[in-house]
Amino acid sequence: MAANDATLTPWASSGEPAPTLGQRLQQLQFERGHFRDITEESLRAEMAADENPESGANTDDGADEQDDEVQDGDQRPTTRQDLYGIRQQLLTHVGQAHQDIMIALDAISILESTYAPAQGAATISQIAKQTVPTASIGADVWARTPADPAREAQNRIIATNVRAKSLSESADSLLAAAARLQDNVRKEARYWSQIKEIMAKGWNVSRMPGQKHMCVHFGFNGSTRSGRTTAALIQDDEGNITLERGIGARPQAVRAILKRGNRVVGTSRLPLLPEEREPTLEARVRHARDSLFDEELYHEMIRESRTLYGQGVTMKGNSITFTYNDAIGSIKVELDLVSLDENNDVDSDGSQDQVANALMLTARLLLGRAHRKRTKQKAEVPAPMKTKEDRKEPLQILAPILVFMGHSANVHQINAYANRLGALLKRAQIPATVHKARVELPIDTEGTITTESLYEALFRQSSATASIEVASLPPFKLTVGSTPEDTVWHTFSYVKEGQTFDWTNLKDLTEDVDQYITDAVAQYLTSECEGWKFQPRSGLLVRKGAAGQLSASVELHTDEGTLELKGGNETAKWTLEDVGSDARSIVTALADIAKD
Repeated sequence: MAANDATLTPWASSGEPAPTLGQRLQQLQFERGHFRDITEESLRAEMAADENPESGANTDDGADEQDDEVQDGDQRPTTRQDLYGIRQQLLTHVGQAHQDIMIALDAISILESTYAPAQGAATISQIAKQTVPTASIGADVWARTPADPAREAQNRIIATNVRAKSLSESADSLLAAAARLQDNVRKEARYWSQIKEIMAKGWNVSRMPGQKHMCVHFGFNGSTRSGRTTAALIQDDEGNITLERGIGARPQAVRAILKRGNRVVGTSRLPLLPEEREPTLEARVRHARDSLFDEELYHEMIRESRTLYGQGVTMKGNSITFTYNDAIGSIKVELDLVSLDENNDVDSDGSQDQVANALMLTARLLLGRAHRKRTKQKAEVPAPMKTKEDRKEPLQILAPILVFMGHSANVHQINAYANRLGALLKRAQIPATVHKARVELPIDTEGTITTESLYEALFRQSSATASIEVASLPPFKLTVGSTPEDTVWHTFSYVKEGQTFDWTNLKDLTEDVDQYITDAVAQYLTSECEGWKFQPRSGLLVRKGAAGQLSASVELHTDEGTLELKGGNETAKWTLEDVGSDARSIVTALADIAKD
């Protein structure tokens, strides 16, 4: 019998029974490892190592170094073939484990068939039945081990150690309880320090009615929306505070999108979530307050939009839309309430981002003004015997914005008209000077601009004036104005010879100005061309000639970009384009008409 077979026999002891089969299997597994690791190659290598210890040691050292190098390398598959190889290895190991289990099951079943043939034969595989006969393995019951004083002493030592271990575990449990208590104290200290911090910043903190949580109040005085103005201060596992505004309360903000045709040219800036910028509790409270403010702003703008349908304000889905004109053309504005925890990216060229941001800033300032105004009204003593008015008028938020943007559009149109008129006069070589109008808020530039002064400027009457001087004639002025608190928002007028003429729309104003410029050009020609006289009643230039009286007329159409001088069968025409425009001056053209 080989030396390695000694492990299969019971240990030599004084009167001790031989180990059981389970003990032998456990001993084999402890000494040799799992059955699947015992292969023919490993047994041959072990036998060779026993015969030649030095070479075996060297071989083991080399194998260990090789294994270390393999383990140190990158074991991750780099190609699909490597992945397939790993999969095949996994399937191989699973198959080997299954084989080991089936062999062990057959061995136990053959052993059981010795004592319970029917029950043991039921679990033997077909291959084992064909190879190994049933009841071919037996088991012996060993007698009880006699008393061993040495082992009993060892057991007493073990019991003492177990009791010591139990005491140690009790001490550890007490220490863990102390650590938990200390951790709870730390969490409570952090929780109340954060509450104290936001109270020091001016936020009102109280206990929620009917609950054990604290809450913070972040509503606005004078606000029309009283719901959801508080948030519970919930303590997390680390003692930090999380805000809980209730079910359905999501961070929201009003966004302005500006479109020129189907192309987005500007979007207002949306606030960032507090986790992305400032993790402090005070920042999260401010963010919740801003979200509530924008929710009220959107609600008030929806109420106001129902009264501004005649001014072009409409509701399309969940967006408030209106249009205005700038120096280039028409721009459509869309105002909607978006959730900040969603993707709100919009493809925009960014050319009108400043206008969109200014629009939203103005809307928020106007809502703040309404809050202050309502708070001031509540503090006033009501008049005696005054009936209570239940109907609440919508706040003025969109109206001042529309008035100002409409005023800006009117200024752009006046400047465009003045530029076209000046270009036509220069084409005809008529000396003319054009001074453009400027869009300005009626704010006192002396001192510091405050929020109240900006509020008042948005509701104050404003005007812009463009002036045109033709030759040495008295200049005339074109004025557009806005009155936000009147029923008529925009006014149009021009001043000539000290008199002011008012109009209700810009088109009628420019048509009347064209007629006035026509008369001014005719007066300029009478001063430059000898013998010509201007008849204001008929609007003709007349002159006595050899064949009789000569007449000429001047026609100006600024919107079409044409200036014409007609006399007899001849017509001199000047346009804004190089093609079709007369190269002569209007004075030369009138002299040529007189010659003919």
